[in-house]
Amino acid sequence: MTARLALPMSATLSAAQVSEVARDAVRLEELGYRGLWVGEGRLRRDAVTQLALAASATHRCYLSSGIVPFRTRNVAILAMTWKTLHQLAPGRVRLGLGAWWEPIASRTGVPTASPLTAMEEVVGVLRTLFAGGTATSHGEYVDVERIRFDGVEDEAGATYPVPVYLAAVGPRMLELAARIADGVLLDFFLPVGYLSRTAPRALTARQSSPAPLDMPQLVACMVDEEDPRAAVDAMRVVLTRYLVQQPHIAAHSGADPELVARLRGTLGWPAATGELREAARLVPAGLVRKVAAVGTVRDVLSAMEERIAAGASEIVVAPFGDRRSETFEALARRTAVRSS
Repeated sequence: MTARLALPMSATLSAAQVSEVARDAVRLEELGYRGLWVGEGRLRRDAVTQLALAASATHRCYLSSGIVPFRTRNVAILAMTWKTLHQLAPGRVRLGLGAWWEPIASRTGVPTASPLTAMEEVVGVLRTLFAGGTATSHGEYVDVERIRFDGVEDEAGATYPVPVYLAAVGPRMLELAARIADGVLLDFFLPVGYLSRTAPRALTARQSSPAPLDMPQLVACMVDEEDPRAAVDAMRVVLTRYLVQQPHIAAHSGADPELVARLRGTLGWPAATGELREAARLVPAGLVRKVAAVGTVRDVLSAMEERIAAGASEIVVAPFGDRRSETFEALARRTAVRSS
């Protein structure tokens, strides 16, 4: 019998159809994944609807946005939304925030010249409201005057212990997250070397806080036991999209800047699937293996173990391709998922 690895693992929740979200959430909880993360980085589907569906269907796993762009909602509405989710699944809800990447931020009317300032202002008001307080802030991005939750329960002094996680890639956002948040959600397509440098820096920035800093990392993965090279080739296409569309990932992925510039000169935004497949031929297989977990189940789990050893507190399994369910099942069979 093959020994089962013990890894702290959660999962991304990204059902093919909205009607399948609750079913998929239940199955992931049954498989032992300790948490579910729902992203909202692109103009595909909102996170809140999916989190509410998952909260209504599950009982044990934690539920987190991973992430919602922090300026797409007024801070009072953002706080009220997560208050409501907390009431739906008490003690199981987290709020993951991030700065929206370019060009989508500017194209949707919310460019942020100083994301560090904006993030600190938003988190400050959220903390006050979740603690049952009254918030006033006249900042560069957040301007509120004496706002507080005003439900009947709030008149009785209710509080909402919603942990706040920040998506951070650059060193200054990482240090800010270590100072003001409960955790840092590390993005995917970042090499182990990045994590080895990042973890000590984050822990140093955290020294003033008595609470430990949680550092889960998204890990893009693709399993193909019969043809591991096919998994590498398929992940090339996904990686190409992120190198072109998300500058913060390209900057820290270890990709050759000339390659990134060539890809961006070739592809438009948003890039069509056919264009991506053609451009992906330029991306080296070695880079794919460096920043993602691809190949056999053993290959994928080995890449995840490397990230835990480098400082990640938990792996957020993010399968790509048309075999997402099979990937979650295969990894769960080979892994004794740790709860802490």
